[in-house]
Amino acid sequence: MTESQQSKPKRRRVLLYVLLGLLGLCVTILGISALSNRFLPTAPTQLGRLTEADQARIAEAFHLKEELGSQVWPGWGDADIPVIVWNSQYAFLYGYSQQPEGWEAFEGEMFNGWPVYRQSGVEHQAFTEQMVDDTWAGSMSTKWEVDAFMMSTFRDIIPVPINTVVPYRLFILPSEQYMAGVLHETFHAYQATTARSRFDDAELAYPDADRYWAADETMHDAWANEINLLISAMEASTDVETARLARQFLEQRAKRRADAGLDSALIDFERRYEWLEGLAKTVELDIWQTASEAADYRPLPDMSTDPDFQHYRTFGQRWASEMITMRNCAGDASNVRFYYTGMAQARLLDRLLPGWKEHVMQEGIWLEALLAKALE
Repeated sequence: MTESQQSKPKRRRVLLYVLLGLLGLCVTILGISALSNRFLPTAPTQLGRLTEADQARIAEAFHLKEELGSQVWPGWGDADIPVIVWNSQYAFLYGYSQQPEGWEAFEGEMFNGWPVYRQSGVEHQAFTEQMVDDTWAGSMSTKWEVDAFMMSTFRDIIPVPINTVVPYRLFILPSEQYMAGVLHETFHAYQATTARSRFDDAELAYPDADRYWAADETMHDAWANEINLLISAMEASTDVETARLARQFLEQRAKRRADAGLDSALIDFERRYEWLEGLAKTVELDIWQTASEAADYRPLPDMSTDPDFQHYRTFGQRWASEMITMRNCAGDASNVRFYYTGMAQARLLDRLLPGWKEHVMQEGIWLEALLAKALE
């Protein structure tokens, strides 16, 4: 038997051992995942009161905005903006000084020296709601509701029995992301309060949605080029390179719109959503990043017992994930695309046109127009 023939059984045995080892590793991982799923957070037993963890997150969101908010957006940190937090049965109103119609004072509950109000039987959504006169509140479900929705969605789309070993813990939202989301919604309230006509104008985009997304079917490749240029401009190491790529982005945007034959209403559809959601997305990410980089910022002590809180240290991971989502937006018929393209333009303006935030709340001023001005 030749040396080559003798080595074949050895290679087969080695390959068999490797495959058995990988199989054993897979079985171990699946077992750990299945075991981990048995210890996922359970639903709150009392829906008529927020859990201590939920209360701590809301308090930290207020604290974060008060301490760092005006560094992120001038004036936003100092604005008194209430927050509505809701579960499947009740909504809770924090940070509001007077009892609105339809709400009851929650006996024994106080927040920052003000009563907490409670309401049942009314449907709420994640956005902003007008309370009384010109007072607007940011509205968001509890973190449990968000986590439960994510886990149940994946359970429904993954076939049995695979869905029993999927590591659902990966879908539990970091508390930083949840609190940044709450502050995203408070910024919408800030937009409605400080730039009401712009806020009302942004909502005029809604009737054009069907017509826009019908036209969008032919624009996906062009959108991919546009988004890639924005990401490259954000990642550029010099302002000169950022400006060069930003100019290419504006040229690509103009070409896409012309090629698709978009009329002024559909162009404004994009601009309106970038103003409304892009600015709020900017605040959402910037407040997390600012907290991660501020050496003297201290979260409230109650956050130390939250297992989903990492003291804002995971912003880098979040940013990488956001960039993946942004790249994938080109092919999705979803308004989420404009959260990212608006946010990206805002980040470019931070580099190329300091002070731009003083102008973007004014009538008829769009992010892309400010970017063009920065490149003059």
